[in-house]
Amino acid sequence: MRYQHRPYRHTVAASGFVQGAEKHAVDLGCGVGRDSLYLLGQGFHVCAIDRSSQALEKLVAASNGNQRLSVQAGCMAEANIKDAALIVASHSLYFVEPESFWPLWHRIRKALRKDGIFAGHILGDQDGWAAEGRVVSTVKKTEFHRIVEGFDVLDHREVIKPMPMAQSGREKLWHVHTCILRRRRFGGAANSV
Repeated sequence: MRYQHRPYRHTVAASGFVQGAEKHAVDLGCGVGRDSLYLLGQGFHVCAIDRSSQALEKLVAASNGNQRLSVQAGCMAEANIKDAALIVASHSLYFVEPESFWPLWHRIRKALRKDGIFAGHILGDQDGWAAEGRVVSTVKKTEFHRIVEGFDVLDHREVIKPMPMAQSGREKLWHVHTCILRRRRFGGAANSV
């Protein structure tokens, strides 16, 4: 497999938390496969989902026909996700329409097996795109408890600072929560963040 970019650190870390022999992962908003290719290399079966069929074609080509890869072209909010040991959403969930974010988050929670892992980025409400009026899904600090409800927080990092955007290099204020969460086997209060 050819890696165009390194996988995100949270994806590498999260893959190490997955327990059991059935290693099924979903990569929401996978793009050209930065995380999917890494997970395939770690022995995962990967369902890669992206709106761009061109990005998915590049991913399939880069995987060299790996039989453990399946792809779905379409909107994340409508994707068929189920029975996952790991769900990755790197810099993608905030592109879901705001009215679809919480229903999608509920589906993510439901699709994870008990002890399943979520790893990804959640955009905070102080992000520059929200301030510019761009249509993105953000989570207020007072709502963040809804994200971690039913999960153990394995890692959570909140960053609020100006940084360049990957595609354009233009600087913007980022407000991003990077999370690794484990779905609880049983109920109970979430670990604090």
